[in-house]
Amino acid sequence: MKDKPLFDIRNGVLKKCNSMACVTIPDGVTGIGKRAFYGCKTIDSIIIPEGVTSISDEAFMSCKNLKSVTIPSSVKTIGRCAFNNPIRHSTI
Repeated sequence: MKDKPLFDIRNGVLKKCNSMACVTIPDGVTGIGKRAFYGCKTIDSIIIPEGVTSISDEAFMSCKNLKSVTIPSSVKTIGRCAFNNPIRHSTI
């Protein structure tokens, strides 16, 4: 990732955004902030790339349609209630 900028997805950035089904976090992201995707009820899958090291509290809270999450081995910290709804399938 030498040529890619590193950045975080900030707190509440897409809170209650209900216009997407699949979220693919882009390369270069190192952290997902508190409630970044809170209440995004249409999201059914999330792909988190290698390089993300933390998922903050309630990051995907109330994403009621969430069925699939891919979490890479680079994630060392998952905050409280990051995924508060049952997920039918997850890939780690």
